[in-house]
Amino acid sequence: MKFLKKVISLQPKSAFKPLEATPSQLTPNMSIETTLQTFIDALYAEHSKKLPKQAVTEEFLKTYIEDLNTKKLSSRAKTLPGDVFNSDLCRCRVWNKGYAKQCSSAHKEDGICTAHNKKISQYNGWAFGFYDEEKPDKYLFDNSDKKTGHSLKWKDASKAPSKVLTPKIKALKTEYKKILGRDPKGPKANNAEWLQTKIDEYDPDEPVTKKSSGKKVSHEVKALKDEYTKVFGIIPKGPKANDTEWLKMKIKDEKIQSESSNDEDHSSDEENNDEEKIKDKKEVKDEESENESDDEEESEDKTDLKAEQSNKSSLDSDFPPPHPDGVEAKKRKEKKKEVKDEESEKNESDEEESEDKMEVKDEESEKNESDEESEKNESDEEESEDKKANDDKKIKPLELELDIEGEKFDFEGIEYWKRKEDSKKNVYNADDMLVGRWSKKKNTIQFDENWKECHDALVNDM
Repeated sequence: MKFLKKVISLQPKSAFKPLEATPSQLTPNMSIETTLQTFIDALYAEHSKKLPKQAVTEEFLKTYIEDLNTKKLSSRAKTLPGDVFNSDLCRCRVWNKGYAKQCSSAHKEDGICTAHNKKISQYNGWAFGFYDEEKPDKYLFDNSDKKTGHSLKWKDASKAPSKVLTPKIKALKTEYKKILGRDPKGPKANNAEWLQTKIDEYDPDEPVTKKSSGKKVSHEVKALKDEYTKVFGIIPKGPKANDTEWLKMKIKDEKIQSESSNDEDHSSDEENNDEEKIKDKKEVKDEESENESDDEEESEDKTDLKAEQSNKSSLDSDFPPPHPDGVEAKKRKEKKKEVKDEESEKNESDEEESEDKMEVKDEESEKNESDEESEKNESDEEESEDKKANDDKKIKPLELELDIEGEKFDFEGIEYWKRKEDSKKNVYNADDMLVGRWSKKKNTIQFDENWKECHDALVNDM
């Protein structure tokens, strides 16, 4: 078709006139091949001179139709439960919610599609068996979460829900809507038996209960819902959220429970108050008893003091008075003082000895460190001397005998000098300035920056 459009678009607008009449052979039920062939015959009958040869167009048309048919054949087929085995499709039986059917994919290898070949290689076989064999009552191989030997409960293929609306189902759905006043909905909406049963069971005298849409709510229901929210702290939800009786019952029950809990709280508060009073009384009594015991103790202490004083006075009268000079006491004090002085002197001497030892250790460590540093410095000096000696032995790059003069040559009438430096042949001008490098392959000077312009200017001045 694109070819025909292109041919027509290349011709001027006045080249074609509309066909005088539609060919009588064209009918709505004709195939694509016949329709296109009839159109081409009619087109060439009137415009044969202004078009390519008819054989070329017919050859293109044949190729186009073959491609179209190939695309149709390659499109995925549809299979239904209970269908006859199709040898052009994959042999595997699929579960299909218990309504067994053949896999709708085209077979690739050994009569099995690519996807099922992968599953078979994964589980060493196909759990549901092949469609051209008997249905197994147990899993033949492992499959995802099911193991080999797990029971299989197949459903009756004749009762499988049909996705294709047959004329019978369409008629039943129309009748259902006409009688019940609404479209059938749900998983059985396309089930012929269910539709017929619902139509037969319909009683026009029985009122139809409709679910509340939630849009039209009476003032009483609104008031009850507000009260419900105040009592419970949440909005009423569920199928009975707009039911007045249910709302009243819930509110009433909650109020009774709250009142009973308040009574319990009040009684418990009274009991707590009584207990607190009893505790206070007990505490007062305890304080009084403690005060009495304190008074008794004070009186006992007073009597004890009196008794001690009397005993002391009696003892003083029995023993002679102490020695006026207290010589023995002084001797004991002096001895104690001497012992303490000796101990303190001993501790001081020990501390001095420890300090001396620490100073000796520090001096030794400092000496060792200085020795190590001197040795290190000596070794560094020796290494530096060795390096100097080695460096003197080596040939420094700056001390190489360079080819200062170089090789003189003419380039486009201008004198230059070649010098081999660092494995490169640098080129210098008459003023001994580096202008570039010599390219042996190109047999020319590769000038640096603006030296090419200077060279061209000198050539032009010649």
